[in-house]
Amino acid sequence: MLTPLCAKEEEKHYPLLATEARPVLLVAGDNDPHCKLALANQLAIDLGGKTALKLVAGNHNLELSGAMCQQNGQSIEDVEIAFRRKISALAMSIYAWIDASLTNL
Repeated sequence: MLTPLCAKEEEKHYPLLATEARPVLLVAGDNDPHCKLALANQLAIDLGGKTALKLVAGNHNLELSGAMCQQNGQSIEDVEIAFRRKISALAMSIYAWIDASLTNL
């Protein structure tokens, strides 16, 4: 699940997820207003051992805010390159998780 919705504890966006028998990977931004870290972590815990949580720097789009980048003295070009590298690393990480999950079925 890429950037799931879990901003409020009372919101249950995925009521059938608990019945899922296949492995589940949750990918969330560490500063996502639509998926608070504590709730994403709790969702992963509630789903049990078949679930993994991968946190990535960024918001719901996995992007860092422009203000944060300016504070770090990064140019727009540097930010774009860093974003592409982050997404590439994330894709490799997801592939590795899928490969390991299929091996363990």
